[in-house]
Amino acid sequence: MSAPDFDWHNDDDVVVQEQQAVAVYRNPRGCIVVRQKGDWYGHEDDVWIVIEPDRAGRVAHAILALVEPLPAPGPLSLPAPADRTAAERQRRHRAKRNGPCDRDTVTGDRNGTVTRDAPELFEVHPPD
Repeated sequence: MSAPDFDWHNDDDVVVQEQQAVAVYRNPRGCIVVRQKGDWYGHEDDVWIVIEPDRAGRVAHAILALVEPLPAPGPLSLPAPADRTAAERQRRHRAKRNGPCDRDTVTGDRNGTVTRDAPELFEVHPPD
């Protein structure tokens, strides 16, 4: 896969160049510290930037403004489902199993009325 003439510094196939580790944390004064590991271009010490918390948002927005926007996602490769919910699948299953339903409610008859038993009356006696 790698050719003898491959150049890690100038080849267009290299999509991520080397980069030192970066840490972001708060210092004891509450400031935000962006710190990069040393040993980069002859710097043996870590390099850090200290930002006051009330200015961190402006720095973050400025960094994000320099980032290229992500491309819009392409179309889905899968077809859309035939139904949107499991309830629709269940309705179709019941209709196939039981035949067409001509009731308006689950408990009602064909006219939509519900028949109930008459309440039973009983007497309550105190204990002896």
